[in-house]
Amino acid sequence: MTDTLPRLDGAFDGSDARTLNRRQLIRAGAWAAPVIVLATAAPAAAVSPDKATVHMYNFSQNGKTVHWSASQNANVVDALKGSVSFKSDASSAQTVTSATLTVTVIGAAGLRVEKPVITAGASNWSVVSSTKSGDSMVYVFLFAGSVAAGATSPTLSYTLLADGLLTVSQFGARTAQGLLTSSQIVTTSAETSWGAW
Repeated sequence: MTDTLPRLDGAFDGSDARTLNRRQLIRAGAWAAPVIVLATAAPAAAVSPDKATVHMYNFSQNGKTVHWSASQNANVVDALKGSVSFKSDASSAQTVTSATLTVTVIGAAGLRVEKPVITAGASNWSVVSSTKSGDSMVYVFLFAGSVAAGATSPTLSYTLLADGLLTVSQFGARTAQGLLTSSQIVTTSAETSWGAW
């Protein structure tokens, strides 16, 4: 058995009498159809219907606490204040009953490795840990409650304690990155900053 290729003489000038019949066309279409069906079905499997889509509804800085230091002849930073809540999409089928919030403050200088103080939302939020990681401080909070579709979690307001040794200008600006995770939600994140005074 030998395979032969058709001659190309006059192949593009209409002189080649080769044509596709209906059976060949249907056979070619039958092979191509499953590829098209698979390509359109794949994206639907990427979204998990059993996880709620949430948004960091309010992730903000609420200022700094300072006091006057006569020895430094300047205001020194005692604490950073912040708040956060999250909102579940109205289309979410999952009620969120627990979530972990990790707040990473870039720039650890002047911050104490001490658990933050919760000033609002303590009935639903708790502090898990406070650790130094390189040049960052990492604070972990846990939410326990019930946030239905379209609802917003109770607001967590917190105070991150500073050592009270750095002046406002020495302390400078700080950026915080928030990451909200849970087996019940699609992970979400946000960022905020405490500006330099």
